[in-house]
Amino acid sequence: MIQARRAASLVVRMGDGRVLFARQLAAGEAWRAPLEVSATVDVSEPDAFAVYMNGEYDGPLGAALTPLSQLNSRAQAAARRTAAEAAARTERAVQAAAERAEQATASAAAATIQPAG
Repeated sequence: MIQARRAASLVVRMGDGRVLFARQLAAGEAWRAPLEVSATVDVSEPDAFAVYMNGEYDGPLGAALTPLSQLNSRAQAAARRTAAEAAARTERAVQAAAERAEQATASAAAATIQPAG
């Protein structure tokens, strides 16, 4: 998603030059890039636009002409990083739970009173 930080123009052109989207966006207005579309984003002021990938802020647009494929690649990389981080957190939580269970079992075994023989 490309969101205007302040009023600025946004034009999205297909590979053959046809205009997919063209508009002067007011501050706060946004345009969501479609997936699998070969187009180029053309803006009047790159720093007037913020890019959001998978709902997370990813920085300013960066260039006056930006291929959507570049933005989609950034979004896919961000999604992979997020998934890897979530998997690592889950693995750490599973390991911590296993350690707690081991400690509880050891504590219970130590607390068992042995009958006098």
